[in-house]
Amino acid sequence: SLTWLDVSRNKLKSAKLGTHPQLPNLITLVLSGNQISVLQKNDFSFLSNSSAFRVLILSSLSLKKVENGCFQAISRLSDLVLDWSRLSTQFTTNLCEELAGTALRNLSLKNTFQVTLSDTTFKGLDKTNITVLDLSYNTMSKIADGAFQWLPRLEFLSLEHNSLRHLTKDTFSGLGNLRQLNLQKALIKSHTSSLPIIEDFSFHHLVQLEHLCMANTAFREITEHTFSGLLHLETLDLSWSSTGLKTVTNKTFASLQESPLLETLNFTAMGINKLGPGAFSSLGNLTTLLLGRNFVNQQLRRDEFEGLTSIKELVMFEHKQSISLTNTSFIHVPTLRTLKLGRAVKGTLDIEPSPFRPLVNLTILDLNNNNIANINAGLLKGLYNLKVLKMQHNNLARLWKTANPGGPVLFLKDATKLSALDLDYNGLDEIPLNALRGFFELRELSLRGNLLDQLHASVFDDLQSLKYLHLQKNLITSVLRVTFGVPLSNLTELYMDHNPFDCTCESILWFSEWLNSTNVSVPGFPQRYICNTPNAYFNRSVMDFDP
Repeated sequence: SLTWLDVSRNKLKSAKLGTHPQLPNLITLVLSGNQISVLQKNDFSFLSNSSAFRVLILSSLSLKKVENGCFQAISRLSDLVLDWSRLSTQFTTNLCEELAGTALRNLSLKNTFQVTLSDTTFKGLDKTNITVLDLSYNTMSKIADGAFQWLPRLEFLSLEHNSLRHLTKDTFSGLGNLRQLNLQKALIKSHTSSLPIIEDFSFHHLVQLEHLCMANTAFREITEHTFSGLLHLETLDLSWSSTGLKTVTNKTFASLQESPLLETLNFTAMGINKLGPGAFSSLGNLTTLLLGRNFVNQQLRRDEFEGLTSIKELVMFEHKQSISLTNTSFIHVPTLRTLKLGRAVKGTLDIEPSPFRPLVNLTILDLNNNNIANINAGLLKGLYNLKVLKMQHNNLARLWKTANPGGPVLFLKDATKLSALDLDYNGLDEIPLNALRGFFELRELSLRGNLLDQLHASVFDDLQSLKYLHLQKNLITSVLRVTFGVPLSNLTELYMDHNPFDCTCESILWFSEWLNSTNVSVPGFPQRYICNTPNAYFNRSVMDFDP
C-alpha cells in the first residue's frame, strides 16, 4: 500500500532499489541528495508493475549520463524534478530524448546550471505532453531561436532568475499554447554589461498567453510594438522594473491595443514621473491599474485616465513626490471601486465639488499619511456606496473641534454605508455629537493614537453593528455605560489598552465589571489596562479595581 518512498541522502550510488517488480501502489519516489551519477537502463525496472507511479524526484544529484531506455519501465511518469542538480547541456539534451514517449507533463530544471538553450535541447520532448517547464534560477544568458519549438502543448514556462541578454521575435516560437510566462528577474543589468534588449514583436508567438510576469527586470526600452501579438493577455506585471520609462504617453502601451482581454497592469515602482494625456486610452477593458511607489509629480487634471471605461481599482500610493487633485481628476473613471492614494497627495482637498464626486461606485478610499488638514463637509458627497475609508495619520484635529470657525466639519455625513473607518493618529481630541450619526452598518472603527478623553454620551449610539473597536493609546479616563453601552453590546474585539484610566466608581466601575464578565476578545487585558488615578490604584490593573 506504500504510495510515497523517500530514500534521499542515503549515499546511494544507483537508482536501482531492487531486481524484481515491487511497490505496486507507489506514486512518488524521492532519490535526492544521493551519489547517483548515471541513470542506467534497468534502474527503474523494479517499478515496472507500479501502474500508479507518476512522480520522480532527482534533486541535488551530480548526474553525468543517462542511458538509452532508462525510463522505459516507468513510461507513465508525469512529473520529473531535477532541481539543484548540476547538469551539462549535453545531459539535458539526452535526458529529453529519453523522455520521449513517456506521459511527462511537468519538468522542473530549477537551478541546474543551464547556461544556454540550443534549438535542439528539448527536441525529445516533442513526443510528450509536457505542459509545465521550470527553468528558473539558472545562469542562462542565451536562448536560441526555436529552442521551444518542440513544446507546442506547453502552458506554463518559468525563466525566473536568469541572465538573459536578448529576446528576439523567434525566442518563443512554438509556444502557441502557453498560458503563463514568468520572466521575473530573467533580464537583469550587471555593472559591466549594457541593458538587455527585447526586440519588437518578441511575444507575438504567444497568442494564447494570459499572464506575463516581468517584475524586477531591466531592459532597454518599451516600444510601440514590445507587446504586440498578445491577443489573450489578461495580466501584465512590470513592477520594480527598469525600462527607462519616465513619461507614459498614449503611445507607450499602444501594442496592448491588441490585448482586448487585458484586465490588470502592475507598474509599481517603475520610476514613472509623469502620466501624459490619454496615457491608458487604449486599455478600455482594464479593471486594475497599479501605479504605487513611482515618482509622479503633477496635478491630475482630467485626461490622464481617459479611456479607462472599465477600471475598478486604481492604486497610486507612496509616491516619492506627490500628486495634487482637481475636481475633474477622476471624471473619466466613474466605474472605480477602489482608490488608494496613501502617502501620495499634496495640496488641498478643500475643493468644491470634491475630486471624488464622480466616483459614485467607489467602495474603498485610502487617503492615509497625506497630512490632510483642510477639507470641507462635501468631501465624500455622492459616495453612497463607500464601505471602507482609511484616513489615518493625517491632521484632522481642528475639523472636529467645537471651536472650529463655522463649527465642526462633518465630512463623514454622506458615507453612512461605511463598514470600516480608520482615523488613527489624527490628533483628534473631540468627536462631534453627530459625527457618527446614521452609521448603522459600521463594523470596524479605529481611533487609536489620538487625544480623546471626554466623549458625548450618545456619540456611538448608532453603532449597533460594531464588531471591532480600536481606542488604544488615547487619553480616555472614564468608560461609562451611557457612552459605550451600545458599541460594546455586539462587539467581537475591543482594543482600549494604554489609556490613563481613572479607577473610581464614577469613571470605571461599569467598565471594570464588563471586562471581568464579557466574552468579547480584549487583547492585552489585564496587563495593559492600567489605572493612572487615584494614587491608591496607580499602576494597577483595571481588573483589580474593587470599590
